[in-house]
Amino acid sequence: KLNRLLNIINSEVIRNNIVIKFSYSDYLLYKDIIDNLIKEGYKVGIIIDDKFTYDDHDIMWLSVFSYVIVQKDTKINGVSEDKMIVIRK
Repeated sequence: KLNRLLNIINSEVIRNNIVIKFSYSDYLLYKDIIDNLIKEGYKVGIIIDDKFTYDDHDIMWLSVFSYVIVQKDTKINGVSEDKMIVIRK
């Protein structure tokens, strides 16, 4: 399924306008695949969930993502506000 989707959006114009999002838990499971997508030029957003530890090591890795998606009232030091997307529930 992933390969079919990537074949559909495999043009620079489309890649610049689509963000693929994953939860942090999924990132931990599929790190190599997601890192490859980022290297190939896809924009990836990461949804911060309860697997995220907020330690310096985890925060450092957030820089590889195009967007960081957080719950309302969540602050992460070291992540610029223009990369943050806040979900209001």
